[in-house]
Amino acid sequence: MKQTALIALLTLVMSSPAFASGKAPEKTHGLSAVALEAHELAAQIPVMSNYQLRARRVTFEPGGATSLHSHAMRPGIVYVERGEIVEIRSGEKRTFKAGETWNETADTEHWVKNASDQPAVLIIIDLPKS
Repeated sequence: MKQTALIALLTLVMSSPAFASGKAPEKTHGLSAVALEAHELAAQIPVMSNYQLRARRVTFEPGGATSLHSHAMRPGIVYVERGEIVEIRSGEKRTFKAGETWNETADTEHWVKNASDQPAVLIIIDLPKS
């Protein structure tokens, strides 16, 4: 009986969002970004005044991570060009490998980390305020 209770408790703890995802770092670290292209959208789409369409190549060194952040005002699409990256969103941990993508919508609040021993390279296209 005690063994069953212990197994049930361990299963509950190990499946909890806090255990599965770890804690988001206070500061973003171990990243470098290279601008690929960016342009202001106002001339093409007047309602998009003060926004730009931007593409970046972001490299996460092993152990590199972002802090918890929101995309409420900055939607985007992420493509994993090389390596493997872990995204933690709403307590759910997802791993993406080279060739895979994910969306960052207005309701996205997440953090991202490179849990591997190799650099991970992402192509990020988003709509930040300029």
